[in-house]
Order: sequence, then C-alpha cells, then structure tokens
Amino acid sequence: ERILISNCAFYDLGGAGFYSRTNGATNFSSAQISNSYAYQCRIGFWFADRAEYNNLSNIKAHKNEIGIILKGGNNLITGLISTYNDVNVKLEGSLNDGHTSISGGEINHANTYNVFSDGLTLGYTFNSCAFYAGDIYIKDSKGVRFLNSEFGATNNIYFQNSTESSFTNVAFLANPAFYLKWNGTNNNGVESEV
Repeated sequence: ERILISNCAFYDLGGAGFYSRTNGATNFSSAQISNSYAYQCRIGFWFADRAEYNNLSNIKAHKNEIGIILKGGNNLITGLISTYNDVNVKLEGSLNDGHTSISGGEINHANTYNVFSDGLTLGYTFNSCAFYAGDIYIKDSKGVRFLNSEFGATNNIYFQNSTESSFTNVAFLANPAFYLKWNGTNNNGVESEV
C-alpha cells in the first residue's frame, strides 16, 4: 500500500514534521510526499533506519534544528529547499543507507552545516544542487558525490576518515577551504584551497 501526502505544512513540532520508520524495505510500502513544508520543528523530515523507497518532490525545510535526516536508503528527492536550519541535510549510516540522490536542490544558509554525513557506507549523490553559506562535513563516510552543482560562500569542506567522495562538474564561486584529514579539532597539517 502507498502513503500519499501532498500540500501539507508542519509547524512548531518538538519532534519531526514527518517521520518514517521501517516499512519492510519493499518498494510497495513507501510514501510519496509532495509540495509539503516543515517550519521550526526539531526535525523537518526524518527517514529512519530501513525507511526506504520513499519519493519526495518539491519539499521545503526551513528554520528547523535539522531540515532532513536520511538514514534509510533508496529515498529519492527532487526539488528540495532546505534553508536556515542548524543542519540542512544529515546523512546517517545504517544497515542499508544512502545509494540514492537529491536532485535539484537549494541547500543554503545553515547555522552549522549545509550537509553533515556521519557513517554513510553506500554512497549518496547530490546532483544539480546549489550550496551557499554553510559548511560541509563528511565524517566516517564513503562515496558522497557532488555533481553538476554550485558552491557559493561555502566556508569549509571537512573530510574525516572518509573515502571515495568527489566533486564533478561543479562551480566554486568562492574559495572554500578543504580539510582533507580533519579529526574533529584540527586538520593534521593538511589544508587545500580550490
């Protein structure tokens, strides 16, 4: 059975605006969420471990602690606007994380991180996204890819114990600092600017 959610707004919730937990990891038990908005919630949209095969389009997360958490794999997102959250997009490792994408997104003005990836093992792709005014932190993760995207006023890009991440056909409108061997407090002497 499918869950269809459209044209909904979630305001001032102490938990998540939308929360999805395990759905048995079948492509027949998934949510389709469109044209929906989370504002000033603890978490805007949260896809927990094994919450998979969800399809999100034209969603907005604004002024939440975390705009969206993606822990379950196979969740496809098109048309995401995640702005002015403490963390705009958080990727978390799990039994079957990542291996999908956000396509066509504006991920801007984070109070802390535009993207924070922690423990992701199966990769994730950001395609045709704009990243402005916020750091990116890839920690203990594998295969976080940025394609056909634009980075403006991105201050720092941190990599801590991470491999196989890439930036392909991207435009850097400012010169972010890349910390290639970040350990959480210092860079072990390795810094590179684009």
